[in-house]
Amino acid sequence: MKNKSLISYRASKFLTILIIYLLMIYQKNFFQDVTFTYTNLMYVFQPFDSLRKEVIGPWLSDPADNVLPIAFSSIHKGIFTFWLSNIGIGMPQSMSIYLFFMNYFYLLPLEIAQIAISIVKVSIAFGTMYALLRRYGTRQVSALFSALVYSGSSTMVMWQGWPHSDVTMLAPLLFLVMDVLTEKFSINYLLLGVVVLFSMLVAGMPTYVAYFMYLLGIYVLFYGLKYHRKNYRVLSIYFGSFAVIVILATILSLPYTVDLLNTVGGNGYNASRKNLSANSLSLDYLRTLYFPYIRDGLSIHINEATLYTGIISVIILPLSIWTSRKQPKQAFYLGALIVVMFFMFSDLLYPIYKHLPLVNTSIRYRLIVLINFCLSINLGFTIEQVIIDQKNDVKIKISKIILSITGITTFILSYNRISKYVISDTLNDQLDLIRFISIISFGLLILIIIIDRKSLKKLFIGCLLLLTMWDISNFASYYTPGVRNDASVIPKATDSITFIQDNTENNEKIAPVGEWNFFASSNVYYGIRDVRGHNFVYTNNDIKTYYEAIDSNVYTTPTRVAFKEIENENLLKYMGVKYTLDTIDNFSDRVGSKGGVKPVAILENGDSFTQTFFATKDDLSNIRLFVGTYGQKFSDQDSLDFTLTDKQSNLEIRKLNISLKNQKDNAYIDFPFDTIQNSENREFLITVQSNVKTKKRIAFYGSNQQVYDGVLNNNLNTDNIVLLPIYLRSNQRLGNDGLVTTEFDDYSNQIQLTDTAFTFNSRKQLLNYMKANYEKTSVFFSENDAYPIVDNRQKLSDKEKISKYKENDDGTISFNVITNESRIVLVNEYYDSNWTAYIDGKKTNVYRGNGIFRAIKVSSGKHTVVLKYENKSMIRYLFITFGTFICLVVLWFYRKRVEAWINYY
Repeated sequence: MKNKSLISYRASKFLTILIIYLLMIYQKNFFQDVTFTYTNLMYVFQPFDSLRKEVIGPWLSDPADNVLPIAFSSIHKGIFTFWLSNIGIGMPQSMSIYLFFMNYFYLLPLEIAQIAISIVKVSIAFGTMYALLRRYGTRQVSALFSALVYSGSSTMVMWQGWPHSDVTMLAPLLFLVMDVLTEKFSINYLLLGVVVLFSMLVAGMPTYVAYFMYLLGIYVLFYGLKYHRKNYRVLSIYFGSFAVIVILATILSLPYTVDLLNTVGGNGYNASRKNLSANSLSLDYLRTLYFPYIRDGLSIHINEATLYTGIISVIILPLSIWTSRKQPKQAFYLGALIVVMFFMFSDLLYPIYKHLPLVNTSIRYRLIVLINFCLSINLGFTIEQVIIDQKNDVKIKISKIILSITGITTFILSYNRISKYVISDTLNDQLDLIRFISIISFGLLILIIIIDRKSLKKLFIGCLLLLTMWDISNFASYYTPGVRNDASVIPKATDSITFIQDNTENNEKIAPVGEWNFFASSNVYYGIRDVRGHNFVYTNNDIKTYYEAIDSNVYTTPTRVAFKEIENENLLKYMGVKYTLDTIDNFSDRVGSKGGVKPVAILENGDSFTQTFFATKDDLSNIRLFVGTYGQKFSDQDSLDFTLTDKQSNLEIRKLNISLKNQKDNAYIDFPFDTIQNSENREFLITVQSNVKTKKRIAFYGSNQQVYDGVLNNNLNTDNIVLLPIYLRSNQRLGNDGLVTTEFDDYSNQIQLTDTAFTFNSRKQLLNYMKANYEKTSVFFSENDAYPIVDNRQKLSDKEKISKYKENDDGTISFNVITNESRIVLVNEYYDSNWTAYIDGKKTNVYRGNGIFRAIKVSSGKHTVVLKYENKSMIRYLFITFGTFICLVVLWFYRKRVEAWINYY
């Protein structure tokens, strides 16, 4: 009974600490009107910035344009598919989405799924590190210290929406398993190890798995030899257990890992990343151990180069040199920490690192995850030894105090440097909090060392634990993404998005211009086809060559494409792109300002100003002015009257009234009007009058340096208003969300019937011809690939057509086709060798047409064509995974016999 009560007490203490900790991290979501979501980034940029919703926390691009859209398109809808047709121009579906258990939270509504995943991740990391330290024999409070700093470390927080944190949260369990197996062989723990490693492998970040496996391999080798070097039988069982865990987990993960290796290994992507590991981290980044969010002078992204593992883990680090003498396993992790530091901050060990498979193609300083891991474990061991040491003599206490002073000295030196930076009020508040926590933590540590009385020591350790919880939860809470509760997780469709939805009912595609405009992959929420995306498929050489021919700077990362400038429209037309989307500022003839801005016209009710300017192009359609509202809120009745006068005829040619209700402070206001087609080289006068009903002011800014010739209020000595004339042609539409939609005069259909086939010597020659010529009903093949022989004699007639087009959620396409003779049908989605076509139920070949698309030869007459993505190798791997899983279940049922047999022999 006593043991049960003790277990119950410890469990309740564990859960209480965890719940309080979670409430502190997610207090904005539980107690304030903030919704946790990775889609908050969408509200920052056009077109959804026009919705005027407040964004909270960081903007995490990878979850927003990769993880979440893929989950939304598959698991969230209850769909199992090998192909995703609604992202980019189509791409294979990674089996990671189905194999990793955490992804099934996406079956829930997105506003619940996202925060649930985040909370569960933190809880799992907390629990696994706690379990590991308890396995190492530490007291509960020592394990809680490690659990807190690990679950709230930089890797867990900065990479919370990525697979990096999925791998990190599970890693301590692998070390626990292998530590248990040093004492006794156990099928239960062996199977646990298999399940954990399998989950880590299929999470989607194999490099992080490799980091931990290298460290675990050294751990297994070291402690295997240490404990069993004289007993070869036991040693071989221990090493064999580790090998079996690796082999079985690898077999289970084959549907993901083989596909990944075929993609990034077979297309040259891995080879292209060889040099990434060459870059070490500057010693300046050591300050992120204390000050994670103050980035002055640090150029590497915060996700990649933040070492934060809690203030106490750094202050106590010098003291661990003393305590590790009595804690052998602490010495292992302390040594590992030192080695990892050398790997990251110097090139001394780089000759070794560059030859390590699976990690030598990744950024070397991503080893930060091992720093978080080792620091967390080291903290628990050090706290444990401080608690254990009772009634030390004065010399020992003085030695410990001196080591602790060394720890706080590193903080003071770093703080003195940081405090000289000019930083925001928010960061200043953080700096004050870090200083407070550091000083109090140091004071409590000294008291714990000095005082021998157990009750007081216990009290101060409890205070230090709560202070650590405050520190680490504050760090984590600051980096939780969200929006105010009045905003939906998926933004409502704006004017331009609704226009595209209404005018792309036949799977026509769009190509937004600008890295952040209508952020890539967000199209999946609106039933729109966007040719951009973020996936490993964009590392394929055929896609890379095609996209770079459209825009030579299209790749923002090796796996993400975003058009900055359309250099070739023909290639977009072949893709079936109907519209491009661009920000309105790109349709002006000038910049808004030079050398900054200042208010030059401040209007109250009834006040007005005039400004002249020259139009340099035809099709003047809009005037943009830069205004300040002084943070005031305006009503429906508050507005501005706008008049455009032709200076030559002195006639008022355009008049309108614009509401100020939704106007942002220090932002542009638009005055759109019917296009003036012959506006080039004409001088115009604008008049703006305020109709603000209360005593409110609105300021119009002018440029500090002259941008254009004009006169403000008939005063030649006054600076001009910031004024952007916007010129839009008849095929361009300005939405009230600030996006300009441009429609191509012609473009290929999603299913394009052709009447002419050309064959080129190479794909390069083929692509050059397509760049120079847009021929809608032509199809182009390369002699580098298999291609059909077609002898077309006549142009397409009106009777030849595609009908009854249908595309299923799994990417399967079906349609009817009528032709007068043999034709090639182009499907303007990405070609993959796993695509199979069936004409009237009979299997036929799918060819690579137009460089990257699918082509099928059909004979004359009426036919039903079906295209299916049949990834037979993936199906085999899934059967292997399922079969292996069944074997493991059988093994578990017979575990006692197997254990007896192994222990006997």
